[in-house]
Amino acid sequence: MTALLLAVAAAPATFRFTPDPTKVYAVVLKVYWAAKHSASSLRMEMRATRLGKGHYRMDIDLVGAEVAGQDQTAALKAALKSTRVSMEWNDLAQRAGGMTRLQTRRVPPSLGPLLAEAGIYLCEFSRRALVPGDHYAGSTTASGGCTEGQYTYHGTVGKSARFTVEDIALLSGKQTQDMEFAVDPKTGVPTVMTYRIDDPAKGGSVSFRQTITARPATNQRD
Repeated sequence: MTALLLAVAAAPATFRFTPDPTKVYAVVLKVYWAAKHSASSLRMEMRATRLGKGHYRMDIDLVGAEVAGQDQTAALKAALKSTRVSMEWNDLAQRAGGMTRLQTRRVPPSLGPLLAEAGIYLCEFSRRALVPGDHYAGSTTASGGCTEGQYTYHGTVGKSARFTVEDIALLSGKQTQDMEFAVDPKTGVPTVMTYRIDDPAKGGSVSFRQTITARPATNQRD
């Protein structure tokens, strides 16, 4: 019986990014700067529009911010010409098509480091079916930009598929903890992401944690 369960658990699995257009995805990105003993969080809302087979536009609204325990939502909205950015992805969670950039006015110093790290962390998938221990190269967000890394699939436990990303190519500094994803296997949307880097330009160790939760939209644009 144990051998049978292990065989079932290791059965090949295929993953695709298929966000639900009827949901609003609440995204919270928390950043902790160890040298300053300072934590900040950026709250976003993400909505999907299906543009074609395996092709999605994600509209991302920046809706709130907290810096060192202080609510900076009003300052965030005042600093932005528009709170929305849009990006296109395919069903492997690869960038595909156009994107708009965040348009700012005057960003206060308290918000600058947090906005520099703003981004959505998705888990790129392989086209092939995977078994635990499989590796593949793919793209990822890292410290506010899009880059490359080496993925490993670790299997599915309960309602989460587990992936890690190492050897991430950073513009500066080095990765000091694997990027870890817990992914909803039904939609390919990551529910939790964590990783850590060490970058002297940012004061040393910086830790990241992103959570995404879904709720029904009251209409197409909530």
